[in-house]
Amino acid sequence: MKLRSRQQQCPAPTKLRFCGTCCREELSLIDGRDAATPSEMFEVCLEVLEKAAVSCVTTANIAVFRPQTPGTNDGPRVWNNQLIRYAGYAQPDSDKVLGDPAEAEFTELVMKEFGWQPPNGTPGRWDILPLLLQAEPDKPPQLFEIPSQYVVRVPIRHPTNERISALGLQWYAVPAVSCLELSVGGLTYTAAPFNGWYADTEIVRNLTDTNRLNLCPEIAACLGLETKNDTTMWRDRAIVEANVAVMHSFREAGMGMVDHHTLMRNFYNWWHREKRTRGYSPGNWKWIITPVSPTANISCYLHLNKMTEYTVKPGYWYAPGWRKYWKALKGPDSAAAPAHAKPDMKSMLSTTLTAKLQAVNADKLQIVLAFATVTGNTQQFAEAIAKVTEHAGTAQVIILNMEEFESDRWAAALEL
Repeated sequence: MKLRSRQQQCPAPTKLRFCGTCCREELSLIDGRDAATPSEMFEVCLEVLEKAAVSCVTTANIAVFRPQTPGTNDGPRVWNNQLIRYAGYAQPDSDKVLGDPAEAEFTELVMKEFGWQPPNGTPGRWDILPLLLQAEPDKPPQLFEIPSQYVVRVPIRHPTNERISALGLQWYAVPAVSCLELSVGGLTYTAAPFNGWYADTEIVRNLTDTNRLNLCPEIAACLGLETKNDTTMWRDRAIVEANVAVMHSFREAGMGMVDHHTLMRNFYNWWHREKRTRGYSPGNWKWIITPVSPTANISCYLHLNKMTEYTVKPGYWYAPGWRKYWKALKGPDSAAAPAHAKPDMKSMLSTTLTAKLQAVNADKLQIVLAFATVTGNTQQFAEAIAKVTEHAGTAQVIILNMEEFESDRWAAALEL
């Protein structure tokens, strides 16, 4: 990728879980490769937000910082998931979170380890998180507060229901993703934040998902719905009215947004053009299809589920993330970074397989594990399953790599 000027068109990267990929040719490039310090990175990030805000969120911009040196783990990093995100404050006496639960751990990190405090001294539901920027992996990141003029907030009001309007909801207008890496031209750009514009259902999910703000009960109460029985479809009705409110509010504010019906129709047409011109178009169906009224366009619903997910470049995918950045900075034994306990998947797998093998005659059992892999993860899973079964019983385990297909060997293994 050649970057000559401060701003120009960018080669179109592929993001397999993003239906806005159909608009990728419209990306405007901001060249931030000369940013050598966190302060200079911050200025470039503000430029992304400013360009988006000035255009009323009708332009897509991507800032590209200097690339990672091949064969190393260097490169600048943006620790935040998005340039703009609401804080989430874990409540000490309950499992509830004030604000966005998706950012509760990151909020705890910036408060405990970097000294950040809520803007008004008291935690609030709509506090904007600071940016945590790192120019070199062996140097600590620096914290930057985003000036209010760069944060466009849209009050969420319903066109006919005053009670929903009175809830005091809001969302920021500029979705600027910063937790992804750009791979192009044989190089990896470890920091490449970009903005697009929202689809209505993205904000609706942020407001109503049970692991996010979980506002369905409050909205249902405003609608006077019975919430004790799911057969009343109160969640569905609350989500639809939240969608109406979000779409109405962004139109009233004059900020860019696309409704999910138009988005799916545009993506479906683009997908067919890609298939005709390139012969392929990878993607992840469950991330592409709209979560609200997915069958409203039955062609999209039925045809897009035939999509296959595989890696093509230029590509845009998840970076290691702030947890790994923190661990690398503080050392493997550091317990300072907040984290929730995760289940021991290997132990769970061992327990499940042991129970299954004990239920059959393991002496006569043959297990065939066939795998195909790009990153090597699937092969590791297959080998781990084989090891577990060796301890769980006396079953014979055969591992077959689908990329090394040999008809005779496969036929013998499968007794064909």
